[in-house]
Amino acid sequence: MSGCDFVVSGEHFDVDRYLKSSPIAGGAEVFRRGDSTGLRSHPTNRISGFRTEIFEFKGLGIEKVISQTTAFLNQYRDAIEQMKNWHGVERCEITILMAWYEDTAALPLQLPATFLHLLGSAGVSLSIDICATSKDST
Repeated sequence: MSGCDFVVSGEHFDVDRYLKSSPIAGGAEVFRRGDSTGLRSHPTNRISGFRTEIFEFKGLGIEKVISQTTAFLNQYRDAIEQMKNWHGVERCEITILMAWYEDTAALPLQLPATFLHLLGSAGVSLSIDICATSKDST
């Protein structure tokens, strides 16, 4: 499974207070500092924040990621600008998870300058994780 999310977080971010008035709140998955993660590497969350899905997709293509993310950033540009100034917000990020199939020789990812400029001008960072997987598990 692949996906593209918008993530906002910070060590002292009051996520519940923020989401009460945010236009991005719909469907947000909230995580809070101190909550259990179920992971050995870090058993509790060190930060608070939320993750909202931009979209879920299948395949290796980056083109849909770019178009859907661009539409999201343009739609919520004012809210993102206000969010960056909210007390406790340390990170605003687009996270992309892509599958690297066992029979894929190469995975070219070309990110156009206009897309990178849009991210930068919005003050949003970009994280792309590519995970090895078999085609049967997607």
